[in-house]
Amino acid sequence: MFNRTVCLTVALFASLPSSYAQQPDASEIPGYRHTVEKSRFFAGESVARTKVVEENGFTKYQGRNGVLAIDQKTGLALAVRSDGADKASRVPASAGASTAVLDPDEHNKRVVNYFVRAGLPRDQVGVVHANTYLSASGPTSKAASIEPRVDGYATIVSRQAGGFDVVDSVAWARIDGKGQVLGEWVYWPPIPAKVVDDARRLNETLNGAGRSDFLSKIPSPQKTGKVVIRHASPFAGGGFEAFASYDVIERNERPERATTSVYVRHFDAEGREFRLPHEMRNVGADYPPKEARPAAQ
Repeated sequence: MFNRTVCLTVALFASLPSSYAQQPDASEIPGYRHTVEKSRFFAGESVARTKVVEENGFTKYQGRNGVLAIDQKTGLALAVRSDGADKASRVPASAGASTAVLDPDEHNKRVVNYFVRAGLPRDQVGVVHANTYLSASGPTSKAASIEPRVDGYATIVSRQAGGFDVVDSVAWARIDGKGQVLGEWVYWPPIPAKVVDDARRLNETLNGAGRSDFLSKIPSPQKTGKVVIRHASPFAGGGFEAFASYDVIERNERPERATTSVYVRHFDAEGREFRLPHEMRNVGADYPPKEARPAAQ
């Protein structure tokens, strides 16, 4: 049998210091922390009946059909279904027993309302769009002609602060027709107000008399870019950092391999290039230690 599933993959970013757990003050753009009390993710049983496990800094609420995990340090929250039920016992979607799939516009509306009611600041909601989940099944011999089926959507909510995109913050969720959350991911940390001020000044430079001088400084052949706010991911380690950045997208064509790579470069208000914490290389200590390695024969 041939099975194919196209699904949303989200990867995100760096650790925050313990001070992140404190309430934001006037010098911060407030963030949002998703909690088990706010989440509508259904792991197959009520929260009171889930198994609570502390592991690698995460508090995990494990049910028979999934797990909600919350990083107590960074505030990252993610929920995934295990889909561990006996697949042979499931009723096919074509049999009409499953919940009807919401159309993408309605799905977007419900996801935004879900997060805003939970406490995510509405004035920080940026672009909202739906990614499609597709699946198909059938014999391998007919793989090329199999028509994929729409299984649902995941709505991605991007963030803005002071009118600037906060590229590394995101909240997404997948909801069924009954309002149950089938999966979610939230990372929306507080941003220092100074960073928004820095972005505003950088934007003024690029829209004023200093534009030509600034663009002449950046060591990139691509001069067209956008002022954004960048911050550390929840995974890279180290303290939380946020930056105002002029981001440009470069393409690296390799005709001999018929490939094209696309990457983003970041520049500060002085035109100097910098890397985000999760873009730094830090391979750590050798493993196994050199002294423990067998001698070469």
